[in-house]
Amino acid sequence: MMNILGYLRLGTRRSLTAFADFLHSFQTAGDSSLPGFSGPTRSGVTVDNDSALNYSAVWAATRLIADTTARLPLLLYQRNPGPDKTKRLATEHPLFNVLAKAPNPHMTSMTWRSMATPQLVNAGNTYSEIIRDERGRTMRLWPVHANRVTPFIRNNDGILRFRIDHPSGNDVELLSEDMFNVVGSMSEQGVIGKGVIGQARESIGMGLATERYGATLFGNDGRTSGILTTPKKLSEPAAKRMREDWKTLHGGGPDKGNRVAILEEGTTYNAIAIPPEDAQFLGTRQHNISEIARWYGLPPHKLADLTRATFSNIEQLALEFIDALMPWLVRWETETWRQLLTVQEQADGFFAEHLLLTLLQSDSAARSKFYTELWRIGVLSANEIRGLENLNGIGPDGDTRFVAMNMVPLDRLDEIDFSKGSGQSPQREQQSPSKPPRTLTDNFGEWCMKEANDAQQKRDLCEGWVADVLKRLLTNEANAAKRASRKPTEWLAWMETYYGRHERLAVDALRPVLSKVLQANVILGDDDFNVDPNPIRPSVADQLIASAVNDLVTSHVAESRRQLSGLYDTVNKDEFPAAVAACVDTWPTERSEADAKVWVNERSHLGHEVMTG
Repeated sequence: MMNILGYLRLGTRRSLTAFADFLHSFQTAGDSSLPGFSGPTRSGVTVDNDSALNYSAVWAATRLIADTTARLPLLLYQRNPGPDKTKRLATEHPLFNVLAKAPNPHMTSMTWRSMATPQLVNAGNTYSEIIRDERGRTMRLWPVHANRVTPFIRNNDGILRFRIDHPSGNDVELLSEDMFNVVGSMSEQGVIGKGVIGQARESIGMGLATERYGATLFGNDGRTSGILTTPKKLSEPAAKRMREDWKTLHGGGPDKGNRVAILEEGTTYNAIAIPPEDAQFLGTRQHNISEIARWYGLPPHKLADLTRATFSNIEQLALEFIDALMPWLVRWETETWRQLLTVQEQADGFFAEHLLLTLLQSDSAARSKFYTELWRIGVLSANEIRGLENLNGIGPDGDTRFVAMNMVPLDRLDEIDFSKGSGQSPQREQQSPSKPPRTLTDNFGEWCMKEANDAQQKRDLCEGWVADVLKRLLTNEANAAKRASRKPTEWLAWMETYYGRHERLAVDALRPVLSKVLQANVILGDDDFNVDPNPIRPSVADQLIASAVNDLVTSHVAESRRQLSGLYDTVNKDEFPAAVAACVDTWPTERSEADAKVWVNERSHLGHEVMTG
């Protein structure tokens, strides 16, 4: 077995040889030898790959497909096992750099694909020799010109091979596992595709003929063919001299235009060709563009034909362009999976995919709408959106996902009582505590009497209100702590910043519900439930409620900080995220209920002070 050093040396020598062969093969390649490229068309113009690309519509269509597909990042992913089927970038795999950055040391991925795609589109196939390592992994790809490759099966042995016409004169044969072959449209056997130029020769020939006719017309001073007639018969030398004099005077391009002809001895000039306007010269040129766009499957406006484009349909035309690209992109992706990955790598969930989001880079409005819709349903977070925009994240808070709260699962639609005008889910309606009146003076005593029959039931209601708010606050704390735990070195600084902001949020959230609890405590302590509470003295109520809320929030934040600070001092940094998660996961349920019970039971005396002043 070859040692590692020997293998590396062989790889280097093979690389240099391949690059020299590659350059020579493309320099000496005759594109007209591609299948279906030879012979004149009915227009009288011979169409091959080179002449077809001289036609602006063909050049524009080919360049558009090639450059657009090549600029889309072609990335290698791995599907993660499990029911969620998430994927990750497989940056550690050698094929990732081959596809996304450089297939070989002498060209980038975009250069390679923008060179290969025109052959795929116009000739029907694109080929690249595969260089693998000892484990069968794809390490490099060397493009081979399509006109030098012939697929064949020898002696009906069923093994697909590719014969390469080598520049040295010695043909080279490669097995199918050593040749990356992307097959174009309308293949009849799955190995050789049909190229646009070979199939559209007549349409392209007509376009070229129209272009040449126009160029010849202007080269002839804008004059069509005609006859010079003389009253006397001219000798052959005289006729030849008159023809040359006329050509010298009026032929040779627009620089010789607008010259005055002097016809001697009764000579007259009579045009015999159809004038350009009668032959619909301009209309023919316009039609040719639409015809070429049809062959390439492109919307005409992408070839600068705006006759059918309006402000109202330009967005739909842009979608048609993406539809036109998708078959080419899928061909690259599926053939990459089939030919460049081993069977084991395929089983391990590796696959290639284009990043189509880059198609929206030039349309800020469409991009913004796209991000907004995905953000509203929780698909993307703020940090993920910023990453797609090539911006840095905003910290752990940017990882929070948001969803609309006015939805209900379709399979639970029959559980909703629409007569109540509720838009909440059944589970939310059953679990959420009954809501008290909005203000302290909204017949609170009457409402409290209607909702419960004894003091314990009223106390349970109050605990439910507080627990509901605390659960939301503690859920926010738990999620933020788990995100911040990914960076243990920044933990203490995060706590200072987060809880300084969270304390203000907690005060704003708890103040309305706590004021209800304090008012309800008057009734909770009475035996006669029919006694309405006394009028509130607002100045005293505001002062006592603010003091109570601040005390409760301060103790709540202190307890959260105590638990989290203790973890930082005792847990290894590698185990820190798991320890934080284990600590905070119980907060929304256990702490919310326990703290609510303590707060309600210990504040009954404040209720009397609020109500009586």
